[in-house]
Amino acid sequence: MMSDMTDLNPEPDPVSWYSIVPGWLVVADDNAPLGTVQEVLGSASDDIFDGLAVAVEGHEKPKYVEAEFVAGIVPGLIHLRLSVDDFAALDGHDAPAQADVERG
Repeated sequence: MMSDMTDLNPEPDPVSWYSIVPGWLVVADDNAPLGTVQEVLGSASDDIFDGLAVAVEGHEKPKYVEAEFVAGIVPGLIHLRLSVDDFAALDGHDAPAQADVERG
């Protein structure tokens, strides 16, 4: 009897943007670490995910990542569809908090 190879290296199941919390790791399209989630931007009541403010070591302002650049969300990890260079070129985020995600 052959074992199922997926059991040997399980991938976490994707989760909703509602699950994202500050501190989760954010990585580029090649899995290079970019920073950590500082803030989730969106409206839970309208089910609109606008994006993320990503804290980057050595930078005063977090980077703003639009939701369209989020390729995947698994517990503790956000995968972007941006290269390291594309991420570096993003604008800083200095808007007031927009998140109204209810935390249980």
